[in-house]
Amino acid sequence: EDAQSCAWHGALRLVCRLRPGLRWSDGTDLTAIDYERGLRRLTSGGAKSFGAGLLAHLKAEPAGVHAVGVRSLEFEFTEPDPDFLYKLTSSLLAPARSSDFPSPAEGARLVTNGPYRISKWFPGKRALLEANPWFRAWLPRDPKAGAEVRPPVEINFVDDDQTALDLYRKGRLTYLRRLPTTYISTFQGGDDFHQIPVSRFDYLGFGPDLSALPKAREAFALALDFNELKAIYHALGVPGCPSIPDHWMDRPRCLRFDLVRAKTAWKSLPADVRSRRWTFRFSKLGGDDVRKGAEWMQAQWKKNLVATVDLEQVENSSLLAELRARPPALFRKGVGLDRPTCLAALETFAPGGPEAYLHVDFPEYRKIVKALAAAPPERQRRRLCGQGVQSLLDRFLFVPQGRIHFTVLASPAFAGWRLNEMNQLDLADLRRVPLKVGPQTVD
Repeated sequence: EDAQSCAWHGALRLVCRLRPGLRWSDGTDLTAIDYERGLRRLTSGGAKSFGAGLLAHLKAEPAGVHAVGVRSLEFEFTEPDPDFLYKLTSSLLAPARSSDFPSPAEGARLVTNGPYRISKWFPGKRALLEANPWFRAWLPRDPKAGAEVRPPVEINFVDDDQTALDLYRKGRLTYLRRLPTTYISTFQGGDDFHQIPVSRFDYLGFGPDLSALPKAREAFALALDFNELKAIYHALGVPGCPSIPDHWMDRPRCLRFDLVRAKTAWKSLPADVRSRRWTFRFSKLGGDDVRKGAEWMQAQWKKNLVATVDLEQVENSSLLAELRARPPALFRKGVGLDRPTCLAALETFAPGGPEAYLHVDFPEYRKIVKALAAAPPERQRRRLCGQGVQSLLDRFLFVPQGRIHFTVLASPAFAGWRLNEMNQLDLADLRRVPLKVGPQTVD
């Protein structure tokens, strides 16, 4: 909301103009210099982070981004970056009020420019938020209406989905960010039940042990009865199809269960390969739902291929370290996109991408990604997106997990919240809803 306008001047220069009257949550002015400081914090010195990849096409400092006066911000690029305006919506590219950024233990010191600010901070346990009185300070105010008020919010850090659900049932939580699929049929149809599609690229990947065994990858991929998994998860999307929205592609591109072909591919492998014990690793971060899916796949491979697969659910940090060093034979990876475009999805696997664990490096794929990056017309963009996905499927380089829908429970006592397809919760318009109790209305 901070930008009044953004305009391209050619393909390599972007100028954004901030709204007048922007304020930080402590009432001080928010300027273009604060945005410049926040962007440079990601790339300066030894502070490079995952978010620095969002700025990969900018010129090297200091020419890449610089403030011009109080309200203008200019970006200079080394090559076209058609997704950059989407990237600017990432919280990683938020402005910074100072170079002294508080540590995780000092959350209460954080000065923000969003609808809320932290009033109390209990590291690792919970946070209390209060309405930021300076949010949308540029909007004209009706003196008769009084100040805009949002209800206070308490955030509880609960790692276990079952524990969080128990707290919701007891009324200790009014918003449950992830309902385990086991309980979907229980809550479905209620006025607090919501299933919201998100843009992701979750997949089952094959590591180096299978890179030289295309027939093994084919067998593992086609021996899965995806309709069974869809039923187990109460999924709205179809496993075997990519997690990205269908309208990003010219037509659906999916793997289909084909037991005859899977068995034929498996039987073509040497006996020592078929009798091998394979390892399938996945993160604890996905909770019971991911474990349940992994157990189903294990049973499918045992039943349909007579293949032995051992499951290992590990800490997410351990899985990431292994993926960077040498991925296991089979692994599940969740991928949250940093912007809602097919280019973001396909760049995931491209050489130098943020999660290039599949080592996808063949001319056809590089050509497709390069063509998408050139910002073609929409019809051509959808065709290229479909071709990119299909090139991965044809080589059985991965097994997409289907369109992901986050199932949340939200008390009808509150309205105005919005969870977008990037899994970003927007509380800018949060408000209480008066509830009717008999003939009376209770606020």
